[in-house]
Amino acid sequence: MKNIQTIAMANLTVPVAGQGMRLDAALAFGFPEMGIRGRRRLWQSACIYVNGIPQAPGFIVSHNDMICVEPLAATDEETFSAHDISLLHCTHDFAVFCKPANMHTANIAGNPHASFEALLPELWQKYEQETVLPSHSPPALLTRLDFVTSGLILGAFSATAEARFRMWEKQGRVQKTYWAVVEGILEQPLVIDSLLDTANRAKTRVHPTIEADITRHTHAAPLHAWQDGRTLVQIRIARGARHQIRAHLASVGFPIVGDTLYGLAKAGDMFYLHYGAVSMPELEACCPAPWLP
Repeated sequence: MKNIQTIAMANLTVPVAGQGMRLDAALAFGFPEMGIRGRRRLWQSACIYVNGIPQAPGFIVSHNDMICVEPLAATDEETFSAHDISLLHCTHDFAVFCKPANMHTANIAGNPHASFEALLPELWQKYEQETVLPSHSPPALLTRLDFVTSGLILGAFSATAEARFRMWEKQGRVQKTYWAVVEGILEQPLVIDSLLDTANRAKTRVHPTIEADITRHTHAAPLHAWQDGRTLVQIRIARGARHQIRAHLASVGFPIVGDTLYGLAKAGDMFYLHYGAVSMPELEACCPAPWLP
């Protein structure tokens, strides 16, 4: 039987014969030596995406759907609890939290491990016992981070507050700062303005054409270079698309260290991307990367 831990990334396209199949059955086209029980166990150690969206074993696939099997990092998600996430800042309208790496932001269909979203009610109850909060219910999430990315998660307490946040994003008034360690020596600051295609795909595609919307650009500046050929980089974005920073940096020859999707890393390697600071009307918050010197 093929061991999922040895698969850095597996992709397959559903053939005509797979039209209308359950996802766990369709995986036989990529893992023919596995029985149905083995394929269902993949959800214990990997995220299974269909056209870039996580799906459960019973999802019905169609011809030409793209299935991506992405192994989870070696860290055991089951060890996480509400004590592993923290509330950094809270106003009448917004809250800012900090998420560790190797934790999903939202609940994943078919994945039994705890996510930030699942742990948030318990965390909110804990803080409510210690201080006065603007709401008895936790806020709705405004932002998400990849499973492997650590850092800030923002939430809004009302639809009106969320609408204001989205408006500020479009106006370029939300400044998001990340830190990353990349492969290669970045000597000068750069702006990556390539158009991104995130539709119906597990891996974001970078086009050679320029993105006209400057709020979708990625700004990267070197902070420190090591002799082993790696660079600590500060990254700024205003809005952000799925995998924007990962795809943009890799497209110009500086993949993030530990990135199995856009770089050459293997499953289990430490991933160095952290959303560390946000500045916008009404609030500022910072959460330093745990691996920064």
